[in-house]
Amino acid sequence: MSTEIKLICENMTYTIDRKFIVLSNYMKKKSTDKNSIEINSVQLDIFKYIIEYLEYRKGEGSKVVQRTIDDSKLSELIDGPDYQFINNKPYKTIQKIAIASDTDSLDIPSLVNLSCVAMGNILKNHSYEEIQKIIN
Repeated sequence: MSTEIKLICENMTYTIDRKFIVLSNYMKKKSTDKNSIEINSVQLDIFKYIIEYLEYRKGEGSKVVQRTIDDSKLSELIDGPDYQFINNKPYKTIQKIAIASDTDSLDIPSLVNLSCVAMGNILKNHSYEEIQKIIN
């Protein structure tokens, strides 16, 4: 079996190292004895971020944040590569990444955690009205 696998989303094909997909429980299940996986549950613009995450993490999940966000800066809560990946993405994009990474879709627990920490960090210290503007 090849050391690479093709991930197909909206007629676009991405070839990545097979060992990188171990972060996705969904992809691990689907890749048994296959050289390609069709991904239908995620929009292409968000899937590109999923591929980016899988490639830079190289099969190693993000460190799970075990503390409250309180007044910490995002860069204090997550490590450098994760910070570079998630920082400066709009709230809506991070939200879509979290949804695509959830157990009902690609099932990438480390990316769900990272996305949720980033969303919480964006929303902290804002009034109800400000939060409504951010999430709508």
